[in-house]
Formats: sequence, structure tokens, C-alpha cells
Amino acid sequence: MNQHKIPANGLFEVIIPNGVELAKSGDLDGAVRGFYKNENGRIAGQANLVPVDLGTKLGSVMGTVSSVMNVASIMVGQYYMSEINSRLQTIENEIKSISEFQKNEFESNVITKIVDVMELSKFSDEIMRSEEVRQHKLIRIENLKGEIAQLIEQLLLQIDQELVSLNKKKIIEYEKKVEIWIRK
Repeated sequence: MNQHKIPANGLFEVIIPNGVELAKSGDLDGAVRGFYKNENGRIAGQANLVPVDLGTKLGSVMGTVSSVMNVASIMVGQYYMSEINSRLQTIENEIKSISEFQKNEFESNVITKIVDVMELSKFSDEIMRSEEVRQHKLIRIENLKGEIAQLIEQLLLQIDQELVSLNKKKIIEYEKKVEIWIRK
């Protein structure tokens, strides 16, 4: 009547003092008995057998495994975030380099066009004497007009993008300053 029921899974946790071993069974190979011996070979105590609730033990083990996996996941995530950050920094530096190159190219192109216009605007006896030279210079002027118009459009688009990035209040302030400047 007072006997404990054997759990459905048939598993018990064996509780014995640290450093001792259960006595080996003489009946079954690899089996042990529910007691342990001292150095003299005498019985020193019995093991306590506690039914194991697999749900609780498995939950505890799974909780530990889950915690370890979470820590590992965070560490791996941090590593990859560091790699991503490093590569994004490299890309940003390359974009800045390309941007600087394009800015220099634009400025160089503008300076070249200014020099061309200045050269064409100089008075020359040669231009006055030769119809062919005049025609050549007129064609060059027409070509320059198209190239300069393209540069001006590019510049206006850049200004427009810069203005849009400013907040509306600054745009209104800018328009007022421009109106005052135009009136002068």
C-alpha cells in the first residue's frame, strides 16, 4: 500500500554522495545495486531514487540549451554586424571617392568651357579676313552653347537637390534673400 508507484517512463534519478559509486550487480552485466560501499568494502549507504518527470527535466535542459543558443546567436550576430558595418564603411568611402572624382570632373569641364569662350571672344584680324575661319568659330560657338547649357542644367539639378534636402523654412529664407538681392 505504501509503495511508491513506478513512473510511466520507468526513470529514476539516483542521488548519492559525490565521489562514490553504486555497487556492481553480480546478476546482470553493466547493472548496479541501490547501495554504495566504503573503502573496506562494507555497505556505507543506500541510494535515494527519485522519479524523474521528463517534462520538467527536458524543459530545464531545453531552457539551458535555448539560453546557450541565444548567446551563440547574439555572438554570431555581432560578428556579422561588425562585418556588415566594415563593408558598408568601405562602400561609403568608395562612393565618396567617386563623388569627389565626379565633382572634379565637373569643375574641370566648366573651367575648360570658360577658357574656350574666352579664347573665342578675343578679337582677331584672322577671323575678320577669313570666311572659313569665321564659320569654324561660329560652329565652335554653337557647340559650346550646347555643352554649356548641359553643364548649367546639371548645376541647376544639383542646386535643386540641395534645396529640396533643406527644410521648407530655409527655402523660404533663401527665396527672400534672392528677391532682395535681385532688387538691388
